[in-house]
Amino acid sequence: MRPTNSHLQISEQYVISNMLEQNKFTLANIGKAINRDPSVISREIKRNSDSYGYKPNAAQKQYYLRKLKTVYQKPFNANIFKHIIEELKKGISPDVIAGKLSSAKDKTCHVSTQTIYNWIYKDRFGSGLRKFLLFGKHRCKKSAEKPTNSDKKRVEDMPKCARNRKRLGDFEGDTTIGAKQKGALVTLVDRKSLYIFADVLENKKAETFSRSLRYLFADLDMDKLKSLLFDNGTEMSMWKSIQEMLQIPVYFTHPATKPSHPCGFLPYRPRAGWGRPWEKPLIENANRMLRRFFPKKMQLHKVTSEEVLQAVEWLNHYPRKSLNYRTPYEVFFKIKPVAFAF
Repeated sequence: MRPTNSHLQISEQYVISNMLEQNKFTLANIGKAINRDPSVISREIKRNSDSYGYKPNAAQKQYYLRKLKTVYQKPFNANIFKHIIEELKKGISPDVIAGKLSSAKDKTCHVSTQTIYNWIYKDRFGSGLRKFLLFGKHRCKKSAEKPTNSDKKRVEDMPKCARNRKRLGDFEGDTTIGAKQKGALVTLVDRKSLYIFADVLENKKAETFSRSLRYLFADLDMDKLKSLLFDNGTEMSMWKSIQEMLQIPVYFTHPATKPSHPCGFLPYRPRAGWGRPWEKPLIENANRMLRRFFPKKMQLHKVTSEEVLQAVEWLNHYPRKSLNYRTPYEVFFKIKPVAFAF
């Protein structure tokens, strides 16, 4: 959409010229034709007409000439260049140079810190002065603003029965990374029964993560699959495809971009993409229990699916106090516990 205060484009100027030549259109008609106010048309004709009338190319030329004249030219002391170069070579930062110059009585010596940086980056002093900067030797372009993912559903959007762990099929998911970033596991835990699914990840790509979920849930009855809860890691970026594939909603923890712990501080240094661990405590505990078999110092790229399956089988048949000493396997598959007897 064109800004309301933008300069007339050459195409609009041609429309004005053609309609004026026909000598039967008012300024209001011309303005309506190009979606401009009649006062804009009137001002354009008065400013840019010459003895030959209003011509688009001539109008553009006049515009650029006026634009050059309107650039503010601050009175400048030529000796400043020499002084700044000398100071930079001594290792003085642009901020300190600008600060000292600001105390000069001669206002033509006043230069801002940003102006000095701009001169350096544009080689206004000649090339080779960047090496004297303590920081910012390599200027980085501003990256495009990341999407806010406002369409993501958060923990508070989960049904009450899922938040309160009253039904089967609401899973928390995460990845466990090996030492030196070598190898990874995908882990899922049912919020009510604590039943764990896990497998080896070839890599941390979103496609691989999505494919692993499809494999893990392949033999699961759909009535035991109600929702998924993830953090904001990059491997979960294909969450919309996961929703369509599994036909269930996907929820996310809140990103830990600033201190948001109930105590008022974060108990760890947040890593890009992390959420709030206390919003998915069950998967954090499941990962901790898996570390019994795959310690943090262990590289996971050589771990096999069979080894992971053996560890998961043991954990799913391990009685839990929170389940009244029933096993996750018994709760998830609704199996009656066997009475203990000597």
